[in-house]
Amino acid sequence: MHQDAAAQRWQNVQAQRTSAGVVDSTHASLPQHHIALEEGVISNLPMFRQAGRYLVAEIVQRARQQFARRGSTICTQGQVLPGLFAVAYGAVKLSLRRPDRDDRVLRLARDGDTFFDAAALLGRSCPTDAVALADSLLIVIPTDTVYRLIDFDPKFARIVVAMLAERALGYLSVVAETRTCTGAQRVASCLESLAEPVDGADVWLVRLPAAKKVLASQLGMTKESLSRHLRDLSDSGVIAVAGREITVLDRARLLTIVHDAGASPVPARNRAKLS
Repeated sequence: MHQDAAAQRWQNVQAQRTSAGVVDSTHASLPQHHIALEEGVISNLPMFRQAGRYLVAEIVQRARQQFARRGSTICTQGQVLPGLFAVAYGAVKLSLRRPDRDDRVLRLARDGDTFFDAAALLGRSCPTDAVALADSLLIVIPTDTVYRLIDFDPKFARIVVAMLAERALGYLSVVAETRTCTGAQRVASCLESLAEPVDGADVWLVRLPAAKKVLASQLGMTKESLSRHLRDLSDSGVIAVAGREITVLDRARLLTIVHDAGASPVPARNRAKLS
């Protein structure tokens, strides 16, 4: 019922815009399978997951696709934003430039993630650099399209508010973790958040989404420190490392390290070497 009413209100808004001479761009030049991919990505974003199919189709008509090759810059700090970005596939590094030092990685956006939501909705410039870590397809959703939805659909407005609030709390949690947790805890927490169960086995698998240098920056440590923590976890039998694939052999012990600053992953025979 709600979606039918929302769709009808949206049709009325679009009719008024057309009669006023406002014409939005279409996807007439795109192959059908590209449009289907875009519709699938948008309909699964937290912001639009509860929107009706008609509304999603209208949003797709106004969005555009942007392909970014690995290593290319998508947006630089201070640049005007064309809208909200969603990752159809690939990986994007959001980082702050620092003079005479490596960039500080704030976040990695992967398949199904959005970024620059708050800045775009506030009409602010790009708050960080955005660089593709892999060949990536992005969906750019114009800000005015989101605001039109907010204007006529209170339920959608509440979803946007909740999403932005949750994102803000997430950033606060990251800052708190960096300030109050040990390096071992931060690494263990990162592995736990990325771990996925392996069918038919009592182990969990982690596929690192980026190079160690990038992950180390996101965790607030050096690449060497990250490697040392991974080696400690491996030596103690908690994980097994094979390049970017890490097998969690003892998830219970990994969780103990996450929640207990005094739970060292370093084998007892090696702790004296670190003191």
